[in-house]
Amino acid sequence: MKKYNLKNSISSRLFKGVFVIIIVNILIVTASLVINYILKNRSDKIVIEYHELDAVHELKHSLNLFKISILESESPTKSEMVTYLNNINNNITACNLIITNNHNKNILSDFIIDINKLSENISNNIIDTLNNEKYLYYKDLYNSIIHNAEVHLDTIIEETKEEINQHVDFFSKSYIRSNITVILLATLLIFASYIWGLGFIRKIFTEIKILLIGTEKYIEGEHTIRIETKYDDELNVLAKSFNKMIETINTTTISRDYFDNIFQSIFDFIIVTDKNFNILSINAAVKNNLSYNLEELSEKNINLLFEKELNITIKAQNIVYNSEQTLISKNKNKIPVIISISAIKTNDTTTGYVVIAHDISEKLDNENKLNNIRRENLIALNEAQEEERLRIAKEIHDGLGQILTAIHYTIENKFKEKYQNDIEYKENIYNLQTQIDNAIVESKNIAHDLIPILLKDFGLSVAVKNLIEYNYKNCGIKINFATFYYEKRVDEKIEKALYRIIQEALSNIIKHSKAQNANIQIIKLDDLISLTIDDDGIGFNPETISNETKYRGIGLFSMKERVYAFNGVFQLNSDKNKGTEILIDIPIK
Repeated sequence: MKKYNLKNSISSRLFKGVFVIIIVNILIVTASLVINYILKNRSDKIVIEYHELDAVHELKHSLNLFKISILESESPTKSEMVTYLNNINNNITACNLIITNNHNKNILSDFIIDINKLSENISNNIIDTLNNEKYLYYKDLYNSIIHNAEVHLDTIIEETKEEINQHVDFFSKSYIRSNITVILLATLLIFASYIWGLGFIRKIFTEIKILLIGTEKYIEGEHTIRIETKYDDELNVLAKSFNKMIETINTTTISRDYFDNIFQSIFDFIIVTDKNFNILSINAAVKNNLSYNLEELSEKNINLLFEKELNITIKAQNIVYNSEQTLISKNKNKIPVIISISAIKTNDTTTGYVVIAHDISEKLDNENKLNNIRRENLIALNEAQEEERLRIAKEIHDGLGQILTAIHYTIENKFKEKYQNDIEYKENIYNLQTQIDNAIVESKNIAHDLIPILLKDFGLSVAVKNLIEYNYKNCGIKINFATFYYEKRVDEKIEKALYRIIQEALSNIIKHSKAQNANIQIIKLDDLISLTIDDDGIGFNPETISNETKYRGIGLFSMKERVYAFNGVFQLNSDKNKGTEILIDIPIK
């Protein structure tokens, strides 16, 4: 398969777009992670601040317990006060571990200083218990120290609350802003991806639509169509391939319009059918000459148009049919045609047939004219032959016959006295006269064969009977002759032709057939005279006229020519050892 180097292929464009979308997604995910980190950091700070606040409150609570023990007890013991102070110191240690803000630690340091003063005072001034005399003095002193310490703790608490509020406010605002930012970025990404995908698909579908429109236009017959695209991609390659295909098709095949013009302009009748010979299409010649339109013939069987049903032979899926037929028009006019049929195949399967009929009316007219001229020439030739035979017969009868007769009588008159006493001489004269008599008889026979006088005077029937009786009575073959409905004579030229045919046929039977019987039959109908001649001889193969039968072949040809001259039908049936039969039909007016 050919490879194409495409600068802006669909796959590369798709890859670039998807790559950008992935990068943007990564950026959004990264931004989300950063935001989550910041929010988590803030959240951790809030937790720390709350822990600080709890520790300070615990410290203040221990301080309040100390304060309450001093203020409410009239004579608190030193050990009790030390216990409370130890509790305070423990809470201070916890606060030191939890508090991270330097400012808060500074304030806590001030608080520790106050507590240390209080511890030193108690340690140094109180031995066991705080009696009534000292109670009031130390009460005020301790209350003042505790008040300062409470102020320090309240400051830490207020600052811690303020930090907590700041962190919470930042966290809330950051959370909302980050969510809005992520949603906006995601929405923007989705919208951008949709716009890009829509544009990408639209470009592809636009180019595909251009290809489809070009294809439809080509199908509709616009074979000069060319497809142009804007992008150097696979569809552009497809468009160029389409254009190249169109150019190849246009240079190697004919267009539908061109083919239709040829189809409609052909003078022959063209009919396209399906595999059942139902008509699918016809050309203009069928419409114009048969007066049918396609709507009238569509899905009709093709035999509707022919005088005789088509006898179609199919061999190995190939139609074999060439025959003369007669088309019948809508107005019942008859058009002689010669038709040929060929199969339409798709993947070696016959899907229909093309029937082509060529009008042979003019050809038949010309053939009829030529045949008429030829028949007239044959008749004229036969008449000329008959006239020549008549002339020769007269010459033989009137010239040679009279000369021989004169010689006969001259011999008899001149030499009669000489051979009366000479027997040998008389016998020679007699032999000579006999030969002259035979010559006279033979000359009469020749003249009779050349021109049968009885045919001219009495007709065909009498002439044939005389021919059989006079020439073939002692031939060794029984010849039967019969006529039917032959009361009136026909054309003299036809009678001459039939007489010569019978004469030639009898000559062939005597010479070649070795028959025992022969039959001659003449039947006269209103518009036809029929002659049948048959024998029971050895017969022959009409297809092979050998040297031994060449004269018979010449005689048969002569018979055919005589029949053809009168537009008749000549049929010969023969086979070895089965005799011979000649059937002749000649139309008469």
